[in-house]
Amino acid sequence: MEIRVDEQRLRPSKSEVQRLLASSRLAYEEFGWQPQVSLQEGLQRTIRWIGEHLGLYRPEKYQV
Repeated sequence: MEIRVDEQRLRPSKSEVQRLLASSRLAYEEFGWQPQVSLQEGLQRTIRWIGEHLGLYRPEKYQV
């Protein structure tokens, strides 16, 4: 598959955090919270939801 890059939609190099690291450990320790679905299931649900709500997205606009 060819990847096309629209230069107008690229974010400035200094505007992004290059690496994010998250852990739910503190939520578990403080509140006993645990995820109810796996990461894979959560991603599948997210993809399905976005597919069902494409009208909410405007990919032609750059939004922060």
